[in-house]
Amino acid sequence: MASDRGFEPRVGASRWTKEFITPKTVPWNASIRPQDIDKLIRGFQPREMEERWRIYSQDVFDPVRRGRVTGIQVSLHRSWTGHKIFELGVKFSEDLDADGVPTAAWVTGLTYEKDKEAVRSANAGWAQSEAANVCRWVLGVEILAEVSEEVGVI
Repeated sequence: MASDRGFEPRVGASRWTKEFITPKTVPWNASIRPQDIDKLIRGFQPREMEERWRIYSQDVFDPVRRGRVTGIQVSLHRSWTGHKIFELGVKFSEDLDADGVPTAAWVTGLTYEKDKEAVRSANAGWAQSEAANVCRWVLGVEILAEVSEEVGVI
């Protein structure tokens, strides 16, 4: 989906997006390719319901050095229901390229929805795998990490 979009402005939250019902947060140490950082920042605005996902990011600021963006929270919502299914915590390196985009980033945590009304499956292994798949399918972003081998419901 992402490859046919070209340049688009950063996507934001909308009145249709909903917060988690029963969130669960797990640590996740995964790197993001430098060429994919801007795609995560910009997100994805579905043009029709069949595109299934709305993805947007919000800046995370350094509490000591005010105004310094240290990362983003990337929210992944189902477009049909507006339910937030995943949220990635992404940390940036301090080095920036000529366009002001960080030269390195990594996922430090994953929050996922556990409520059975919003999702069918709800364990950390499923959440990591599915979040990585959605980022790849929708944004063209590769999350480079081993997915947890956990199979039980958390």
